[in-house]
Amino acid sequence: MNDEPPSKRLLPRLGCFGWGCVISAPPLLFAVVAFLIWSNGVSHDVQAKLAQIRAAGQPVTADELANAHLLPPNTPDGTRFWLTAIEPLDGEAFGAACANLPLVGSGGDEIPPPGEPWPQSDDARRLLEQYAASLRGLHAAADDQGGVRFPLRFNDGIAMLVPHAQRLRGAARLLALEAHVKAHEGDATGAAESFHAGFAVARTIEHDPLLIVLLVRIAIDGMFREQLERLFSAVEFTDADLARLRADLQRAQYQGGLLQAMYGERVIGLATIQNPSKAVGNEAPLFSRLRLIHGNDTRCYLECMELVVAKAKLPLPQAFAGIKQLDADLAATMGASSPLSPAGNPMTKLLMPSLTGVFTAATRGTASNETADAALAVEQYRRRYGKLPEQLDELMPEFLQAVPDDAFDGQPLRYVVRADGYVVYSVGQDLIDQGGLKGPIVNALSDPGDLTFEVKRGRKNIDNWEAAKGQEAAKGQNYFGK
Repeated sequence: MNDEPPSKRLLPRLGCFGWGCVISAPPLLFAVVAFLIWSNGVSHDVQAKLAQIRAAGQPVTADELANAHLLPPNTPDGTRFWLTAIEPLDGEAFGAACANLPLVGSGGDEIPPPGEPWPQSDDARRLLEQYAASLRGLHAAADDQGGVRFPLRFNDGIAMLVPHAQRLRGAARLLALEAHVKAHEGDATGAAESFHAGFAVARTIEHDPLLIVLLVRIAIDGMFREQLERLFSAVEFTDADLARLRADLQRAQYQGGLLQAMYGERVIGLATIQNPSKAVGNEAPLFSRLRLIHGNDTRCYLECMELVVAKAKLPLPQAFAGIKQLDADLAATMGASSPLSPAGNPMTKLLMPSLTGVFTAATRGTASNETADAALAVEQYRRRYGKLPEQLDELMPEFLQAVPDDAFDGQPLRYVVRADGYVVYSVGQDLIDQGGLKGPIVNALSDPGDLTFEVKRGRKNIDNWEAAKGQEAAKGQNYFGK
């Protein structure tokens, strides 16, 4: 029989491990309680931010985004016309048919100006004949007054497919090729109609709340501006042609689409954080699978997107000027300097890096649209008065309500009359006025140069426009003088 007191018998039996548990229990309990309090605070912050977003009329879930994407009531739905027209313009058959041609494929040299031999013109016409049904559909849909909402599966998150975007790119290339064929045939109005349909292709996706689709839209508009500039010195468009092309350029506004795309990306980002394995599969960061940190990741993502949305609401010159600061603010919000940040917000880090580049694309596209529109206004002035204006102010108020501001620096667009023509330009993303010199002329490797719309005297012969006008009237066709 053991006569030792119970307390003395118990103490030695706890051992080192037991005593370690006894000693560490209070700190562990404190840590658990602290974590629960912190987690509850994070959850409260997230719910408050989500409520604030909803109160502003912005979507939070995929279903809310889908409802916001619906056509307005009583708006005719023209989507099926576009879907029918673009359906053949993707895939192996279309790629093979286009392969050896410029614009639509990778073959061929640069298309020469109208009036010069174009060895591939017959091949281009055969391609247009092959896809004549699609082209007729595109032209008809371009003038349809209905709205367009292509099918989008927002519940798929960042794994969502947008096949219509690639088909629209094919449609745009086909229309650009058609514009060159029409121009070589002496059909200036036909070329203008192809440009009009091309700009309409881009407008079909102006309401898609996705950054990738916004970039496709900007790229399509950019291709048509570039091809319009290439043909403009050689083709004498009519007054009606110029007016319609200007209306198309003026409708190509990106800031509203930029803001809507940020709203859409926020919804998709939130869904991705909540279920990273479904959205990105094995590419999901290791720590993103821990449910314990989803709340903190969500809060961090919402804070970052709040900064991005606020920037998207600013006028483009201010938004562009603040891009570097935005990058710094996002890095600070994500805690880039903290060694614990990879575990704290892994999905936010995965989702955020690609966002700020779109501000430059939207600013560049807007500035390019404005320069093209102002150049066409100069052309309207030339047709009316038989001479070029000395400065853009002379276009007001008949052809411009005001000289457009450069989307990069907020100053009025620049205009230079040269011995061989004229140029309207933006200073571009380097914010340096280089007199209307394009990047490749200044320094192709490191200097983006100015964004220009340049019109050469060339075949159009600006100085002798009155004589050209008389010849055009006598021939009953558009003028392609030499």
